[in-house]
Amino acid sequence: MGVNISLKFKETIAELIIDVPDKKVNVLSMAVMQELDAAIDQLALKPELKALCVLSGKKGSFVAGADINEIQSISESDDAIRIVQKGQSILNRLSTLNLLSVALVDGVALGGGLELALACDYIVVTDNPKTKLGLPEVGLGIIPGFGGTQRLPRKIGLKEAIKMIISGKPIDAKKAQKCGVADHMVSTSFAGQEMTDWLEHKVTSNASKPQIKSRSLEHSWLSKTILKRLIKKKILSKTNGHYPAPLAALNVAVKGIGKELDDGLAIEAKRFSELVISKKSKNLQHLFFQSEKVKKHNGVPNNETIKPIPIHQAAIFGAGLMGGGIAWLLSKHNINIRLKDVNLDGIQKGFAQGHKINKQLLKLRKMKKFQAMGILDKWSSTTTMKGLKQSDIVIEAIVEDMNIKKKVFGELEEYVSETTILASNTSSLSINDMGKDLKHPERFIGMHFFSPVNRMPLVEVIPSEKTNKETIVSTVKLAQKCGKMPIVVQDCPGFLVNRILLPYINEAIEIWREGVSIKEIDKTMEAFGMPVGPLALLDEVGLDIGLKVSKVLAEGYGERIRPAEGLDQLVDEHQLFGKKSGKGFYIHNGKGKYPNESLRKIVPKTVGDQIASLGVKDRMMLVMINEAVMCLSDGIVASADDLDIAMIFGTGFPPFRGGLCKYADSVGMNTIYDQLVSLEKLYGVRFKPAPGFERLVQHNQTLYSMKGAK
Repeated sequence: MGVNISLKFKETIAELIIDVPDKKVNVLSMAVMQELDAAIDQLALKPELKALCVLSGKKGSFVAGADINEIQSISESDDAIRIVQKGQSILNRLSTLNLLSVALVDGVALGGGLELALACDYIVVTDNPKTKLGLPEVGLGIIPGFGGTQRLPRKIGLKEAIKMIISGKPIDAKKAQKCGVADHMVSTSFAGQEMTDWLEHKVTSNASKPQIKSRSLEHSWLSKTILKRLIKKKILSKTNGHYPAPLAALNVAVKGIGKELDDGLAIEAKRFSELVISKKSKNLQHLFFQSEKVKKHNGVPNNETIKPIPIHQAAIFGAGLMGGGIAWLLSKHNINIRLKDVNLDGIQKGFAQGHKINKQLLKLRKMKKFQAMGILDKWSSTTTMKGLKQSDIVIEAIVEDMNIKKKVFGELEEYVSETTILASNTSSLSINDMGKDLKHPERFIGMHFFSPVNRMPLVEVIPSEKTNKETIVSTVKLAQKCGKMPIVVQDCPGFLVNRILLPYINEAIEIWREGVSIKEIDKTMEAFGMPVGPLALLDEVGLDIGLKVSKVLAEGYGERIRPAEGLDQLVDEHQLFGKKSGKGFYIHNGKGKYPNESLRKIVPKTVGDQIASLGVKDRMMLVMINEAVMCLSDGIVASADDLDIAMIFGTGFPPFRGGLCKYADSVGMNTIYDQLVSLEKLYGVRFKPAPGFERLVQHNQTLYSMKGAK
């Protein structure tokens, strides 16, 4: 019949098969929904039918959701409500067919895919490890719009449904069956036959449509009020009120319970139409598309087809906190590891880090014991250079000292094969300088992971001037294989993220020196949306690390990015390293932290003239934006999109703001330029507008109109 949907009939049972051509997964575009509507017309004309099975023609995937492109294109609430009501109407027609309907979910059923399944009388899942069911819409700043906020609570109860909706996290088949989302499970190998047998049993036993389970106690006014209050408190503690979608989903689900389904769907449609056109939602939608682009891009211009080197064996040179974390990450993704350090104590630290990560995940029940054992089973270790020739890549994670790193890579070349990629995990040192004396500089590259490696999604990939495309593509593909977001950046002191982040942290210290409290500075930036304040972040990273990176940046950029005054005193004279030493800007007592007020005795207070009129947040944001303009002008990063991805996934810059460049564009280049000029008069060169700013202001451009110059 249609391009995307076909019908098959076998006596009294029909099969509706969704198979969108030229797509790896099925998506519910409006074209698909219209074909579904037409298919329902045909089914309604066959009174002899007793049952309908809705399934996917794509192995290992049911329906991945609605078409995000269509969602992003919605700009008017009237259009949104019309589209949503049409979708709701079609699924209502499916749910009211005079036959038993069942969705066979083998693989992902997300967003609109799960809503389609919920419109059927039953959901049958397979034991396929890829089978996942969820409503992830809150991640796009919206709520489910095709009935998810109404049908899921009616199927599994309000409490469990709200958990699924506001978390946005999918559940596996076993959990789906346990909580009642799924009614039955079959083996993925024999899904067709087992499904047919199960459905025929339902038909022959004259099974009626399932009734909504009575949950009068849970759905009483008092229970709903208490539940709503408790969940709202949890949401606000996690989001600080910055993300309206989880609260909207909670309100819509609670309001809908106890009402007729049509009334609940009307509430859902109205709230969806309000959220989908909001600025925060559009920022999150944009972020989704750019994230997907990064996940698929191979790191070279125009995504040129370059065959990557397969990486099955890796060596990690330096078995400390970072080395152990990188080793764990790679082995988790089925790469064998050779851990190298100068002595057994170093090796033990690397293994200890691997065990620590496993222990954390086991405690959170995100990993099973056999999985944890399998990760470390892929590790071997050595204190010599033996056994490195089989490595497809060697990643160095030793002390941040250029001379030591150059010596290590010079030695490594003698012990690895000619095709082995050599990568440095340096956070700020020049890749060009580090690799200039190598015999094969074309296979040398920077691969900067962020700490903690197992949790931070960003990886900066830094080619040298001589790195070949094969090495770039292979490194990018390795990061993608490990579930990371790789952004290719050009070589410069601090690369991209640290180059932008250090001025922000330095400015926080300068503001503190002017008399603003540690708590006020951090709370201000957390209120802006940062996951942690700048001074608390410096404590986490380590004041000594911050000082060292600041010095590297100062060598490259001079007075513009010099270490904040007083930081060297805290580190060198008083040995205040932050969380790892128990003291920094905060006192860390194992259970929590509180501001270290004694620092005022070490670093003298100065008097600031501008804070009251401009504000703490603006000063710290301005230095970041100014540096971002320089990075774009210098071609350090290809585009504002890539820069925003790097800042969001590397520093936790608030996603709802769309990224640093999106935020700057919303403020306006003229406004930012004028503020920088004013601050330069007060504070000097660190606020001097980047050369690129003048061009932006003159031509009334935005950062998103800029492209990397190189």
